[in-house]
Amino acid sequence: MKALVGNPADPESVAVAVQHGLDLSAHRAQQLTAWMCQRAELILLMEQSQKFDLEQQYPWTRGKVFRLGGWSDFDIVDPYLQSREAFNVAYACISRGVTDWVPRIKQLG
Repeated sequence: MKALVGNPADPESVAVAVQHGLDLSAHRAQQLTAWMCQRAELILLMEQSQKFDLEQQYPWTRGKVFRLGGWSDFDIVDPYLQSREAFNVAYACISRGVTDWVPRIKQLG
């Protein structure tokens, strides 16, 4: 939510993504806006504090804002400026969160 707008993905993120067959070369950071929140049916965030902050800023988002790790009750710590291992841990948490969310999203669709 505090994006370094316009910046590419951290080189460590890019390296970890490549290890998992993902390409982040075209990624550029964007700031989450009210317009994005209005258009979204579901907003998945990394940390409980982000959820709290977003719902404070845009109270009308309550009910569609959740943590990616919410089903297994974990936050995903931002590995920015940390070691490669921190990026590997973040990737594993993101992967687990996505795995938890996919069947639930399919049930809704």
